[in-house]
Amino acid sequence: VSVYESLSVTGYCQVLQNPAGKEMIQLANFFSKLQNAFRSKNLIVKFPSSKLTINTAHVLQKRGFIKRIIRNGPTFYVVLRYYNSVPAIRKIQQISTPSRAFFWSRSEFPKFGCFLITTSKGIEFIDSESKPAQGGKVLCRIY
Repeated sequence: VSVYESLSVTGYCQVLQNPAGKEMIQLANFFSKLQNAFRSKNLIVKFPSSKLTINTAHVLQKRGFIKRIIRNGPTFYVVLRYYNSVPAIRKIQQISTPSRAFFWSRSEFPKFGCFLITTSKGIEFIDSESKPAQGGKVLCRIY
């Protein structure tokens, strides 16, 4: 199966959704549900499992943004973290979207801010104190 499948309709070629786009849609849903859960002061949120969303959740857990991840078959639960009733994540801004991917080289990262990027080594967390070892596809910015 190729990355892009095409369908010929009356002489026109329509590009259908590619598998990478589907993962980015799942990741966009993950970010928006996570942000909404923090805003409404929920403690636990349920998500559908995918490799990209689970790996992203593990990176957020390592950095202290979420407390715990509970896997349960095709779904997983995230226990949110609050500091004195203040959410650990105030805002998540998705940068790469299903229709457009943003790749930054090592020198293009801003000096301030926290970012999640995908590289050949997996998902990495970049903040103002650490310089990325390499560039990659920028998933989001965390405030």
